[in-house]
Amino acid sequence: MRPFVILALPRTGTKMLVDAISSHPDIPDITHEFRGTEEEFRQHPYILSNWLEDWMEDVTKIHVYREDAIAGAKSLMMMSYQFPDGVCELPASEVLAVAERRREFDREFSESTQNIFSYEGICGGREISKLPDWFTATFCKIVGVPDGPMTTGSKKPKKFILKNEDEINCLA
Repeated sequence: MRPFVILALPRTGTKMLVDAISSHPDIPDITHEFRGTEEEFRQHPYILSNWLEDWMEDVTKIHVYREDAIAGAKSLMMMSYQFPDGVCELPASEVLAVAERRREFDREFSESTQNIFSYEGICGGREISKLPDWFTATFCKIVGVPDGPMTTGSKKPKKFILKNEDEINCLA
């Protein structure tokens, strides 16, 4: 098996992806939300990172991104702006700024790897119990393990209502 780094930003289906990949019998647990040194990577060479480090240059990299950067920004920000009744309102300008930063990071990640997948392409933006066969086969080939099913144990968090969603979508 080849060491690998999955480059992805938070709220890109990373928990689902890590759970599913870790369910493969030939892949050890993956360190989730890793940001460390090359030495730490040598000790645990299967990671997910939201930072691109110079020492990753020769490591097999897989980039997972959100096609809809606005949805990723809203999801990330709603975690901070939650209200007890499940209804929240986000500053539209901040959502757009976070979405643009996500696009910038994803452009940088995309320039560094040949293996690029969208969250929406993998799961269609919905909760799934098993990664699609096409993704599983491709991923296994990239990291050098036999093909096998990858099941998810993730549950999407409670859906919150965004009061000003139309306003944000119009500005995008």
